[in-house]
Amino acid sequence: MTPKEDQALERRIFRRLGVRLFPLLVLILFVNFMDRANLGVVATPMSDDLGLSGSAFGLAAGLFYLGYLLFEVPSNVALHRFGARVWIARIMITWGIVTVALMFVTGPVSLNILRFLLGAAEAGLFPGVILYLTFWCPGRLFARAYSTFQLAVPVGLALTSLITSAVLLMHGALGMAGWRWVFLIEGLPAIVLGVIVFFVLPNGPKNAKWLKPDERSYLLEHAQASEPGGAHRRGALAEVMRTPRVWIYAVLYFCMIVGFWTITYWLPTVVKEHFDVGTVGAGLISAIPWAFTAVVMFLVGISSTRTGDVRWHMIVCLVVGGLTLLASTLVGSPIVALICLCFAAGGIQAASPLFWARTSTVFAGALCTVAIAFINSLGNISGLVGPYVLGLLTDLTGDTRLGLVVMSGFIMIAALLTFLVTRTPVPAGRGR
Repeated sequence: MTPKEDQALERRIFRRLGVRLFPLLVLILFVNFMDRANLGVVATPMSDDLGLSGSAFGLAAGLFYLGYLLFEVPSNVALHRFGARVWIARIMITWGIVTVALMFVTGPVSLNILRFLLGAAEAGLFPGVILYLTFWCPGRLFARAYSTFQLAVPVGLALTSLITSAVLLMHGALGMAGWRWVFLIEGLPAIVLGVIVFFVLPNGPKNAKWLKPDERSYLLEHAQASEPGGAHRRGALAEVMRTPRVWIYAVLYFCMIVGFWTITYWLPTVVKEHFDVGTVGAGLISAIPWAFTAVVMFLVGISSTRTGDVRWHMIVCLVVGGLTLLASTLVGSPIVALICLCFAAGGIQAASPLFWARTSTVFAGALCTVAIAFINSLGNISGLVGPYVLGLLTDLTGDTRLGLVVMSGFIMIAALLTFLVTRTPVPAGRGR
């Protein structure tokens, strides 16, 4: 086929995926982030009821990522062994059950245990879906597909703020606190969607009956992941751990998303510091930065695709995110601070699909699968560190400003690492 014919076929495939596959993946990620981020919206009433300090809340938020870290790579290997349909459905059903169980917590210990179990249940979903996208999207389409997929994150966070704020108004119904209703009502959709995934999601192009023969052949020929079983071949993890560039990307990812997770869990609290509002009002205002982030991600994705540039788009996003997060701690006006937080969230989150677009091309062949899981696992330690450090510094200083300054420093380090890292692919079987 000529290059023009290839591009025409890719456009046709992308349109078909946009109808048949992407909506389900976007819905999965939306529900996933709703069940992660609702903890931030209910932070104040739950902390009051359970007697949590800022550091105790930060620890509970972060323990999710300890469970996530420990089970991430094994879960990604299991996805290959059992197939995307079965394993993603299992992940969703178990995380939904644990989310519902959070309505029964009675103190810090039970909260910490269930947050850890929630992380263990969700482990493997994010890198698994990234890997799953590589089965369907040749290199030229991956960044566009992933950007579309990632739009579910800010949209999900914005809607989570609105939905959770509304559910909190049920406080007192059937004698239950509003935050307990949140975990019940927002945990059930994951269970239902997991059952739907089990019956609907194809394991890959080979199993998709809705693809035309030429489309299926093209996708199977150009799949970025080398072969279904290659990711968990003997020694793959050891090979990844011997590759210095994997560690560099893991550190970069850690520094990049430490600010994102901190904002995710602490944004309603930060809003309450700037605005004289209650928990519901803070939740509603917290939707604004995430709605703005969705627009930024969409525009950055279009610009990156049209120009073919990833590196400089990512650097600019991170610099803007880091500087505006810092600026939010220095201004006196609540409105200006909110605008700064909008740009901070937008810049940080817009860099995420760019990062994974780079990563999917830097690590080639069988190395790609385990490298993605390994980088995501180590990077997500930031979800444990960021919220806890901010909570600890909040307890020490009385507000969130010092913690946000520290987080902005991490983001600027990520920008510097992005500038320094090369894009040369690392072939499978070469641990250098």
